[in-house]
Amino acid sequence: MNKKKKNSYSDINIAVLVSDESYGLDLYEGYWNPLFFFGEKLKNLRINLNIIYKLDKRVFKNDIVILSSRYFKKKNNIIDECYFSLFESLSKKKIRIIWFDLRDSAGTTQFEVLPYVDLYYKKQIYKNKKIYYKDIYGGRDYSNFYHKKFHVSDDNPYNFIKLEKKYESKINISWNIGVKLFSPNYKNFFQRAYALSKYKFQKTLNSLSYEKPFFTVPESPRQIDFISTYSTEIPRNSVRFQRQLFKKKNYQINNSILFKKINPSKYLNFLKKCKVILSLYGWGEVCYKEFEATVAGATFIMPNMSNILTWPNIYIPGKTYLPIDWDLENFEEIYYKILNDTKMRLSLVKNAQNILKSIHEEKGEQYFKSIFTKITDIGK
Repeated sequence: MNKKKKNSYSDINIAVLVSDESYGLDLYEGYWNPLFFFGEKLKNLRINLNIIYKLDKRVFKNDIVILSSRYFKKKNNIIDECYFSLFESLSKKKIRIIWFDLRDSAGTTQFEVLPYVDLYYKKQIYKNKKIYYKDIYGGRDYSNFYHKKFHVSDDNPYNFIKLEKKYESKINISWNIGVKLFSPNYKNFFQRAYALSKYKFQKTLNSLSYEKPFFTVPESPRQIDFISTYSTEIPRNSVRFQRQLFKKKNYQINNSILFKKINPSKYLNFLKKCKVILSLYGWGEVCYKEFEATVAGATFIMPNMSNILTWPNIYIPGKTYLPIDWDLENFEEIYYKILNDTKMRLSLVKNAQNILKSIHEEKGEQYFKSIFTKITDIGK
């Protein structure tokens, strides 16, 4: 933090390096939307945010640099060490480096950057950080589970750097994809282009205006009991296995849509007519499906998330969802329990909707402010 004369503090300049999302609507309505939504609050903290799309000399004009992991090239799953000299140069200039790990799973980490960064933020982490000190097959807790129980093996080992104790205090939770401004209606190309132009014509972050997400009422008529659609074409065996296992069990579920490819507009319309959806792990634990279903007023069930810390947290057993076992043995029990108990089903989705609504209200504001307070080291 730079000081002005007369012992007063200047504004804090923060550069946020983003990746491919910078070219589209997802920059403003996706993962980074809190930067814009709460822009005025950041201004009150005397923070000047600068979104940058290229890692160049501009970063040296800031007090703090937030780096999106998606920007950086990898070699065999490890961040290319060619960037480390730049990180060292930033540190020598007393510029704080904040790493935002946007990888999909709590287990797919990038701890190789820990020696070079001041803080490391991740969308979701394991509650038990001791897991990060061990070899995890496939780089994920659930891959490790399937490897041990079902002897699933990958063609190529997953490479990662284990956590060192001296760096553990740098690890923090940021926010997950649930902050996205989800809509129950699909935007076509022209609608997306119009929305993008609306944002790009604004001169500053603080001048952007947003409408809060619209939620479909859970009590609305729902003619479809169950939807389960997902890809089984994930190349890594231990990551793909859970989805294959569900398909292999060949459950006979009435009034359902199973394993069909549905275009996005029809899928969102089906969600608004559905009672229960299944979300299975893919490359990571947290998926768009849970949030899309919640916005559409449908209840979701998914594998147990009790090992995960994340925000916004719509994974509260018995309150927002009912978890199923990783081996799927209790799937039918959980599914029919929800389907046959309308009161429970509505309660679960309403609670999840309330959590998502709070993201863009005072509760979300306080959470977001707490992150930037720590990043800027305000008050210390």
